[in-house]
Formats: sequence, C-alpha cells, structure tokens
Amino acid sequence: MNSLLRISRTLGKGISKFLSNPRNFALLLLGAVFLYSFASRALNDRLDEVVIYFPALPGDSLQGELRSIPRSRDAESFAEYLVSESLLGPRSPGLVSGFGSGARLESVLYRNGKLYINISEEAALGDAELLKKSLKALERTARAGISSVGLVVIAIGGYEPYAESFGTDSSSSYKIEKKN
Repeated sequence: MNSLLRISRTLGKGISKFLSNPRNFALLLLGAVFLYSFASRALNDRLDEVVIYFPALPGDSLQGELRSIPRSRDAESFAEYLVSESLLGPRSPGLVSGFGSGARLESVLYRNGKLYINISEEAALGDAELLKKSLKALERTARAGISSVGLVVIAIGGYEPYAESFGTDSSSSYKIEKKN
C-alpha cells in the first residue's frame, strides 16, 4: 500500500511540474477541447436530414417535410427509413397521406440503381386518388433521398397498383421511369 502511495505522489509531482509550464498547459487544454469537439460531432452526426414528400390539399401539389433519419451505410437501409417515415404520415397541417391506416413496409430491394418497394395491402384501403398522389410522393422522396436511383417500382401487397396487370398473375409490370 505504501508503494502505491509513493507512486501516486511521484506521478502527481510529475504532472504538476509538467502543467506548471504555460505552453504545456495550453497544449493540453487545446487537446481536450479538440477531443470533446470531435467526440460530440461523431456522436451527433448519426442522423441525416431528408425531405419526405406528401400530397398537399387542396390541389395536386407535393410538399416536403424535413425529417431526421438514422444515417445508413447502404442505400437499401436508407430507403427503408425513407419509406417508414413516409408511412408515418405528415406532421404539418395541410399535408395528407393517402396510405390506409396500418400500412407498413414489407420489403425494400435496391440493386444496380433500381429500387423496389413493397408496402402491405393496408396501404390501398384509402381513397384511390389520394393513394395515387401518395405513390408519386413516395417516388419523389426516394429519388430525392437516394441520388443513384434510376428506377423506382412501388408495389402494394406484391402488386404494382395502377399497372395494366394489377391483381393478376401476368408478368408485365408498371415501372416508374426516371424523370429528367
């Protein structure tokens, strides 16, 4: 125990001697401020601010809301967050969601610039015209959030709504092409 006290006294004297030099003290203080700044930035930068689009009523326009979602390393995970935020609905008055209550994300697949989104069947339980606007809003959200998207395909219950073959087993599909 005595040896431990001697070591701590010696260490304390060495530290106080080192810090008695104003240059050393300033460097240590600057290093502590830098470490604090770096650590707080690293911990707080885990969110990305994105725009989630919703239909605005009255009219046919789409308006965006700024949301914070967790940062993702890959586009597929990021798309899952985007769609989930869209399905939660808008916070702002005057904006609406055309997806039926209880709608949830079933799956997302992103490969070679193509984004496939599958939403549960409950999404189609709302007003048909409002659903069309909400699908356009979801597509715009995906394009705004993921710059590398070339093709967005949105399905409800495994089928693409408003496609010629909607609700049938035909292999033809409706694709939302990239707009220039």
